[in-house]
Amino acid sequence: MKNGQPYQPYQPASVWSVDGTEPVTIPSGNTAPTTLLPMEADVAIVGGGYTGLGAAYTLAQHGQRVVLCEGRTFGWGASSRNAGMLLTGLSRTYSDIAAQYGSAVARKLFRASLKAVDHAVSLIEREGIACHLHHSGHIVLANRAHHMADLSREATLLQRECSHPVRLLSQTQLAAEIGASCFAGGLLDEASYSVHAAKFVAGLVQATLRAGAVLFEHTPVERIARLRHGFLLSTPRGDVLAQAVIVATNGYTGHLTPSLRRRLVPVGSYSIATEILPDHLAQSISPRNRLFYDTRHIGAYFRLTPDNRLLYGGRDITRPDQDGAIAARAHSLHHELLQVFPQLHGVRIAYAWGGNVCLAFDGLFHAGPLDGIAGLYYAAGYAGHGGALASYTGRVLAERILGIAEDDDLLALPPLPAAPIPYDGDPWFVPLVGSAWKLLDQVGR
Repeated sequence: MKNGQPYQPYQPASVWSVDGTEPVTIPSGNTAPTTLLPMEADVAIVGGGYTGLGAAYTLAQHGQRVVLCEGRTFGWGASSRNAGMLLTGLSRTYSDIAAQYGSAVARKLFRASLKAVDHAVSLIEREGIACHLHHSGHIVLANRAHHMADLSREATLLQRECSHPVRLLSQTQLAAEIGASCFAGGLLDEASYSVHAAKFVAGLVQATLRAGAVLFEHTPVERIARLRHGFLLSTPRGDVLAQAVIVATNGYTGHLTPSLRRRLVPVGSYSIATEILPDHLAQSISPRNRLFYDTRHIGAYFRLTPDNRLLYGGRDITRPDQDGAIAARAHSLHHELLQVFPQLHGVRIAYAWGGNVCLAFDGLFHAGPLDGIAGLYYAAGYAGHGGALASYTGRVLAERILGIAEDDDLLALPPLPAAPIPYDGDPWFVPLVGSAWKLLDQVGR
């Protein structure tokens, strides 16, 4: 450590801004300052991340006139800053979902997660997206010995009710998968994949443009007005009249859709990445190049990147837009990383970044008509599991608009739940809840 920081100076940017030593650029759309929006579209989409692009791609392939408006740059939110994990499952365990919504809903949602991974892999291969797609599998790591009972129950349910093969790993078996001795065991699922997150976005933008969608960056939608026949979207580039609208703003949902904002909680998620590691050191961490996350309430996730860095991340009770939040979290993540992988003492931290993930009040993603309004759709609440789910959800919403949807697994949940407390979209309670979760983690609950 130097001056209390993890080997400063690190780049205050995502590790996905590079691939090895080469910078990664995400293509822009129709961004010339004088370019105006088309006056009409079949479908208008708000948000240029995985969900919005996935919907635009599907709609354009079916001959729809699609206009997508992104307030910043494509993938600016979690889509280009996540850990690059295309995971099976959801943000809550199968057993938790079954207990709240019943086994039938839990089965549908888990099946949807498998379809989401298959969709992402097929899309990447079909469009020739060069994003380091790798069939890695993932392991859920038990932080405490008694967490193994929970993982064992999860394995039994997934095998019995979903016919999905997973394997419980003892601490001894886990040693062949990870160069860390602090975990009591794990649950291995071979069906997950990894990607370079920003290159996936870049390829999805290119594929969507080829399909014929019109994409605008730096074009915030300021108002959505419901008309007798469709919707009028107002932006600094002009207005567009659309027959249907998809709001795909997730962790950055704002005052454009206040009813949606009041049902979503943005939570900070932070990551660091090391300098490029020698092969022998990378192999000592993850000899089979798996994806990992643990069983704590405020847990960690980590993986090797395609260029042999260790990406290590976790959530926190602070927001990334707070002064000093990223630097402070980089410090604590580096301390935690060294506890898990002491062999990395002396390795420089090269990148540190943060952003919002989005939680609904039941901890699950939701999608469907917004406020029951025909033609107005939303998708949100991936809670850190949107790598595969988001683009697939965009596709499913697009197919619903087209009237060709055959799969209702993804939309099995009831509507997005309302806040159980006074809430206007500003998550004042996150520090309180986060402190409680940290306490539970400390006592091993």
